Amino acid sequence: MVPRDLSGPPVEGSAVDPPAVPWPDEVPQRPAIRVEPVDPDPERILDQGPQTVRSVLGPPTRVRSEPPARIWQYVSRRCVLDVFLYKADGGDGERRAVYLDARDRQAKPLETRTCLRSLLSQQAAPGT
Repeated sequence: MVPRDLSGPPVEGSAVDPPAVPWPDEVPQRPAIRVEPVDPDPERILDQGPQTVRSVLGPPTRVRSEPPARIWQYVSRRCVLDVFLYKADGGDGERRAVYLDARDRQAKPLETRTCLRSLLSQQAAPGT
């Protein structure tokens, strides 16, 4: 290795430390993301038609027919919720959500509010 004279100005193309880059005094802040509170009240769904159920919970994960019911199933990381829709007015009207059944992922009964909270939180979380 040949010794270099580092006492003078650097020669173009020579290996020297790059000049120091000034850092900004303040790092820009990201705007806060506003998350609406989750309302896990089953009354938001019970006695509602398919459009309202879909607007609250989104599209069902699975749909199955067990006459006279149509069952919409919603699955979160924590639980499974079945929404039972029956036709009103003796079978001639629009379907309505008349019963909700919640259970954990191991099929053990779970409070409906707990499952709704899980579903709505997962739905509201970015990237899910």
